[in-house]
Amino acid sequence: MIEVQRPTKRAFIALHVILAAMFLLLVGGLYRMQIVEGEKYRQMAEGNRERLIIKKADRGIIYDRNGRRLVVNNPSYSIAVTAFQLPDINCATRAIEGAEV
Repeated sequence: MIEVQRPTKRAFIALHVILAAMFLLLVGGLYRMQIVEGEKYRQMAEGNRERLIIKKADRGIIYDRNGRRLVVNNPSYSIAVTAFQLPDINCATRAIEGAEV
């Protein structure tokens, strides 16, 4: 008959110690990221959310080989505001009659 060796109590203790150490490393890393370096990560997140891009839009009129206008540049404006940026969500729509969010 084949004899099966059972793991000793010492092996179970070693496994528990290793798992506990890994858990403590994970908790320590989370503490460092949230508590110690939290402000740095918050500022990085703000930088990801907001970007100012300045691009000159007027490029002139494009003509085909016969001199007909193919493209005319007309100014176009758009704006995006998130609810997070407004203290009162309806303040942005009060100027537009009948508009509500």
